[in-house]
Amino acid sequence: MPKFEDVLAIHAAALVAVYQLAASDANESAPDLSMALNNLCAVVPRSGGWEPALQATAQAVSIYRDLVAADPPKFEAHLASALNNLGIQLAGVGRRDEALTAIQDAIDIHRRMATASATLESSLANLLNNLAIDLSNLGRTREAVNATTEAVEIYRRLAAAEPPKFEAHLASALNNLGIRLSEVGDKRGALAPTEAAVQIYRRLAEANPAAYLPALAGSVNNLATDLGEAGRRAEALSAAQEAVALYRELAAGNPAAYLPDLAMSVNNLAVRLGEAGRRAEALDCAREASAHYHELARTNPDAFGPAAEQADSSVAALVENEL
Repeated sequence: MPKFEDVLAIHAAALVAVYQLAASDANESAPDLSMALNNLCAVVPRSGGWEPALQATAQAVSIYRDLVAADPPKFEAHLASALNNLGIQLAGVGRRDEALTAIQDAIDIHRRMATASATLESSLANLLNNLAIDLSNLGRTREAVNATTEAVEIYRRLAAAEPPKFEAHLASALNNLGIRLSEVGDKRGALAPTEAAVQIYRRLAEANPAAYLPALAGSVNNLATDLGEAGRRAEALSAAQEAVALYRELAAGNPAAYLPDLAMSVNNLAVRLGEAGRRAEALDCAREASAHYHELARTNPDAFGPAAEQADSSVAALVENEL
């Protein structure tokens, strides 16, 4: 039986073909065509890779630019959305400078519109997060910090007014800020936003574990790293142990999705245990991480083969230290 995503992609492509025919006869069909193309980009990457989606989205952007020239209030938000998708897809094929330009164009549009509603402000904050990722990938880490800081400020304001709607977005932005600060070497500065993200995710996960346990596990794992780099080793060990426990729970229910995270967190725990002088426990964790990575490498050697080799080296080093 064909996969749902493939069927959806076929129908979306057929829809686009129909709109292209209509648009050749009537300019009023252009908004429908651009919307169909933009929607197509959401399903094509799952079935055909980034390039077909990139072509569809680039065409959607071109059409929306023409529509905005004629009626800015009606189509600017659509253009910004298409530009955001274009930026994500350009980054997906490694065209990072072009991705950055697309995201910045989308941000410029949202800055003009953001005061209109909380939804537009939230979209602006999301774009700033995407911009930070692109800047970080280009090595412009200080600018990435600035973009993520602005996203946090927006989400703080939105979450203060509507906590249920925006708290999770704030937690995600705070977690990202911790990562960005670590990238510029501000290890201690990274702690505060990461701790704040953990606090929010912990509260959200208590009420809805299915939705927020993965985010809690990821933020706790980041916190363990930040605490360790800040020299707070006992707290780092405790956080690393919690991250492993959370990922064990997630991997038990969905190993295909969470075994890589479990392997990563167990490997991190081995490091923390080694720092605490608990070498036998560190060796057990290192061996477990190695076993997980080898299991993953059997089905995806390109993605997990290097991690399996690195885990083996960690095991060997710990064994040598025990001799």
